[in-house]
Amino acid sequence: MSIGNEAIAEMSKTKDEGAILSERSVVHQLANAFNHFGARPALKVGRNIWSYDQLAGPVLETTKTLEDQAGDQSLVGVLCARNQNAYAAILAVLMSGRGYVP
Repeated sequence: MSIGNEAIAEMSKTKDEGAILSERSVVHQLANAFNHFGARPALKVGRNIWSYDQLAGPVLETTKTLEDQAGDQSLVGVLCARNQNAYAAILAVLMSGRGYVP
């Protein structure tokens, strides 16, 4: 899954200041991995392995949901079993510029 520069820039804006984060931010690093390592393994939980392409969909979808529904909340609770969806949710929270509470 390829993520365009505009999408990366939009995800990189901080909530309070609208400033662009550095290229060393979680958002840039993860977007770079999605763009460059698509079919490579990204996440292994038990016997299940997700490629970067498979991980990108849930992460980006959850990031969008957080942007639409979490408002000004800086922390988001994540309650999930230890599976790929839990890790995707944590990455989505970080990509949305928030912190998570396990």
